[in-house]
Order: sequence, then C-alpha cells, then structure tokens
Amino acid sequence: MYVTQILMFVPKDPIVATTDTRGRFLTKNDLQKASTYLQRAAASLEGARLLTEKQELLSQELTQAIDEQFPDVASLFGNEEFPILDIRLYTKIISYCLVVGGTGPADDYLLSSLNEVEKDISSRNFSFDRCVEAIKFVLNYIKSNHGSSGQAAEETNKYIDHIMNALS
Repeated sequence: MYVTQILMFVPKDPIVATTDTRGRFLTKNDLQKASTYLQRAAASLEGARLLTEKQELLSQELTQAIDEQFPDVASLFGNEEFPILDIRLYTKIISYCLVVGGTGPADDYLLSSLNEVEKDISSRNFSFDRCVEAIKFVLNYIKSNHGSSGQAAEETNKYIDHIMNALS
C-alpha cells in the first residue's frame, strides 16, 4: 500500500513515460531506473515526515539561538514581521520540496521574494548581508538537526543546499 500511495503523488518516471509513448516493454535497465526513482521518492517522503515532526522543536531551539547569536537581526523585525527567519516557513518549504521532488517551492515561494525583503531591509538602513548570514545559520542548524539519516538525509540536505547556494 505504501508504494501505491507514493505512485499516486509522484509524477510518472520519465523512463516509464518514454517507454509508454514508444509502445514498448520496459527493459531490465528501465526497471532499475524506475526502482531507483521510487526509492528516492520514498526517502524524500521519509525526510519530509521527519522534518515535519521536528518542526516545533527546531523552531524553539532556533528562535533562542537567533536571539543569542543575531540579536540585531532578531530585534530589527520582532517575531511577527520577519518571515524570512520564520523557522516553520523554512521547514515547510523544505518539506514541500521533498514531497514534490523538486526545488519549485523554494524557488517560487522563498527565493523569489528575496528582492522584496532586501528592499525592505535596506529601507530600514540595515545590512541585508547580516540577514543572509542569519538565514544561513538557520539552514545549517536545520541541516544538522533534521533527524534524517541515509538517503532521506541526502534528499533533505539537497534542498537545504539549494537554498543556501541561491543565497550566496
């Protein structure tokens, strides 16, 4: 049943789609590639599950750490106005990336808004680089403490690294 659930939400593997349109049967190599794809999908879903379970704990720990290590950034916006450091936002975006199997959620909902955030921060005469430093701290903390291991950790870290690289 678990594989059936995965197949319902994961897009059709390109190998299977190509084979289907050409009207031929899958080869052993095609099946191995499809199997690898499904294993990665299962690992991604496991990573999303574990990250979601740890979301509240990570949020509490990181809120305190941000207050201690980046008091200037924390005080600049307060808890309500600074969604760029909202830990829950980061864990949700990373989880969404894991579930859909791509960087779309990070690119569309997080990274695309950085220009607006930079303008807002600059209008307050504050360094955007300092905020980026705090964001990278948050992402590194999530990467070190998300609770996944093995392939699930690799999949989770891939999306965290994508966001961090986009911030560089």
